[in-house]
Amino acid sequence: MSDAVNNNAPKSTIPSLDACLAELKALITGAHEACLSVPEMGAEDFGNLIESIKEYGLLIPILVDRERRLLDGRRRILACHAAGVRLEEAMIDETDETPEAIAETNFARRHLTQDQRAMNATELLPSFRDAAKKRKMAGGEKGA
Repeated sequence: MSDAVNNNAPKSTIPSLDACLAELKALITGAHEACLSVPEMGAEDFGNLIESIKEYGLLIPILVDRERRLLDGRRRILACHAAGVRLEEAMIDETDETPEAIAETNFARRHLTQDQRAMNATELLPSFRDAAKKRKMAGGEKGA
């Protein structure tokens, strides 16, 4: 398989997530910490994503939880902004998946060293602990 690089992709500056989310406050309330823990993509890959969205539109929806917090799609939001594509409700899916499960899936797709994986796991540990505590409490309530 070839690692084709789009040499024509723009060398775009990456917009601020906070600024993009401020524009989307009616659709997305903020970003979950698990989403923010996923490593950034490089500038070249980001430029390729912008070009793809310009050509094909947003093909993979943005994922939010029931509280409308961003779980997956941080870079797609930024690329849509840079490409001039306005996000609409139909481009956003609500999921019951845990933020930690989605973050783990994103980590698996990234090409990270063992050190980078360990550092990211350390950053996610508080979120995993909170999720486990909530599951434990919910389990206790069912058995009562």
